[in-house]
Amino acid sequence: MGLFNRWSLNVIFVFACIIYIFGLTIDVIEIDSAQYASNSGEMYRTGSYLEVYQNGVDYLDKPPLIFWTASWMYEIFGVHNWSFKLSSLLFSILGIMATYKIGYLLYNKRIGFVAALILLTCQAYFIYNNDVRTDAQLTGAVSFAVWQLIAYLYTKKWLNLVLGFIAIGVAMLAKGPIGIMVPALAMGSYLIGKQQYKKLFNWHWLVGIGVTALVLLPMSIGLYTQFDAQPEKEVIFPTAKGPVIRDHVSGLKFFYWDQSFGRITGENSDWSDNSGFDFFFGIFAYSFMPWSLIAYWAIVWRIFNAARDFALKRKKQEWLTLGGFVLPFIAFSLSKFKLDHYIYVTYPFAAIITAEFILRVIEEKPKWWVNTLVAMQSLAIIVAVTFAYILASWVFPTSNIFIWSGLIILSILTFYFLIVDSDKLHKIILASVFAALTFNWVFNLHFYNHLSSEYQNGKKLVTYIEEESIPKDELLISTMSYVYQINFYAKSNFWVHPIEDLESMDLNGKWVFVKDDELETLMKKNPSLEIVKSFTKYPITRLSTTFLNPNTRAGLLTTNYLVYIK
Repeated sequence: MGLFNRWSLNVIFVFACIIYIFGLTIDVIEIDSAQYASNSGEMYRTGSYLEVYQNGVDYLDKPPLIFWTASWMYEIFGVHNWSFKLSSLLFSILGIMATYKIGYLLYNKRIGFVAALILLTCQAYFIYNNDVRTDAQLTGAVSFAVWQLIAYLYTKKWLNLVLGFIAIGVAMLAKGPIGIMVPALAMGSYLIGKQQYKKLFNWHWLVGIGVTALVLLPMSIGLYTQFDAQPEKEVIFPTAKGPVIRDHVSGLKFFYWDQSFGRITGENSDWSDNSGFDFFFGIFAYSFMPWSLIAYWAIVWRIFNAARDFALKRKKQEWLTLGGFVLPFIAFSLSKFKLDHYIYVTYPFAAIITAEFILRVIEEKPKWWVNTLVAMQSLAIIVAVTFAYILASWVFPTSNIFIWSGLIILSILTFYFLIVDSDKLHKIILASVFAALTFNWVFNLHFYNHLSSEYQNGKKLVTYIEEESIPKDELLISTMSYVYQINFYAKSNFWVHPIEDLESMDLNGKWVFVKDDELETLMKKNPSLEIVKSFTKYPITRLSTTFLNPNTRAGLLTTNYLVYIK
């Protein structure tokens, strides 16, 4: 069962498909993913595609692609967890295929294949297909764009140019100017590395920009009519310090500058945190697992070689992947506000750098390089498999035969390639692939499924009120916690009524969903209040060792209550 054998590919493909498909069924996660699912449901119900709303209020925070694709999926398949996530998974598949093609065009088929395997099994891909944001669509579109533009430089075919710039437009519809910034940095680095400076000013690029502008036209029209054409309109902006209301808002300026570049330059002061320049170095360490240790070595080695080649004036260097990874990484690190998933768009380039490095070490470097590589990866493999067993036996113990069968089979395959198989390439690549599948078999099928269903309240609340036939128009929500999840599963809009407003309202005959620290306040005003149902909760996107430890978890849990005012 070799790395490039059809049997290997089939086994990897089957287990990866099972893991990713089960991830589609996991409950949507508050806040961002549930918010996007809820907004998409509202778009689906209202048919308002050019102008985006959230609970009937103008929404100006994210480009519309994720809402468009999800609402189209709702139209075809109905409103479900999996129909919301499906388009992101399809973009992920596109990104894997494009990464293979980029590696193939820049190097050879073997490097492209290994790069695709690395991307398929890096932790970030599993994370952003569970906690769905805009990044899967961005990464897939950017990868496809770069593939097509490289093909255009090789073949001079207009079709490749047009497809490449259509993909750039789609990437911008997913997450704004980052969608053109990353391909531009990658392709610019490629042409500079090849010393093909004249091609930087090829007039064909202007045609491509025109194609991208056409792709962006529907969004631009929607932004103009919803915001720029109505300067007197007051718009609510979510910020790091809470919502802010502004008028004279330009939707076009917001999307094409403020939301992305404004955070880097500091002009967009709404979003700022205290994270330092080194923030993403730690994020990369866990989100690119089990490949991150090798990737660090590969990237440093590539930077050193690029500097040396430049100093020696060597021609025709492959700088596309280096520029596509390092330059955006630096730009994101300079941003005044950072979140984990910002750098995921660079991971296809990191995968190709890592794949090329592994195969070069195996084929060309001294034996001690190979042994060091095996030792480093053995550590990552052992950690991944060990954590899989910890999650299944201690964090959230399970007796599910299906989960344990898959866990045991995958871990046996992992250690077969790591210990029994003598092929160094198999020890590094196949053992790592199966270690990643081992961990994520438990992560998707058990851990994240249990986490999202047990410690989020939105779906549980909706299920309860539907079972008890509680009228939705008699239900009031006092907290932002899980309101988007509630909207998504209830297939309707609920507005948040702060506890201060509830104190002045006549609540007789109403059902109210409140946080534990608001219950006493509500009881003072309404002594006839009856607690109908309690729901344990925890912000599952903020996992900590204290929460993962069953012995200390209870101290972090809080409660929401459904109460009835008699």
